[in-house]
Amino acid sequence: MALKIAFSNQKGGCGKSTATIMTATALSDQPFEYKTLVIDLDKQLSIFQQRQYDIEDEKKVNFEVMKFDSLSEFDNSIDQLDKDFDIILIDSGGKLDNNLPVEFQTITRVLSNIDILLIPFTSGNFSLESTIEYINFVSEFKRSSGCKFEMYGFINKFRNINSNVNLALD
Repeated sequence: MALKIAFSNQKGGCGKSTATIMTATALSDQPFEYKTLVIDLDKQLSIFQQRQYDIEDEKKVNFEVMKFDSLSEFDNSIDQLDKDFDIILIDSGGKLDNNLPVEFQTITRVLSNIDILLIPFTSGNFSLESTIEYINFVSEFKRSSGCKFEMYGFINKFRNINSNVNLALD
């Protein structure tokens, strides 16, 4: 059985795809050499597209990348992939699609199939508000669905901000 880890947050630009690729590279290379799969479920398909460039340029990458044309294709494949790989990393899109019925939500399909959720976020007031909204949604889904995945957040793209700057108006 594979360890299934998703990188997800509704906030765009927080480094989900970059963190996914870096983790896949680390786990698939020495000293670990895990059989690693990256599933690109982000609508931008940036990881999948980059992989196509790697193939064209004949670059050696030790992990596989897949995309799915539909959520049902993902659902129908995940059990077999779970048997075929040691690690499955899922790059989930940024859109929180909670306005759709649960069966059409990408995020709930991902959450239903993972062991660990990693939530990258950037420091700063603007990104934290959407990240907190996302965490609240995920926490409620986890509670109501009975899913047992672990959830961790990490600051990504940290930048030392001048502490004398205040965005709030007095």
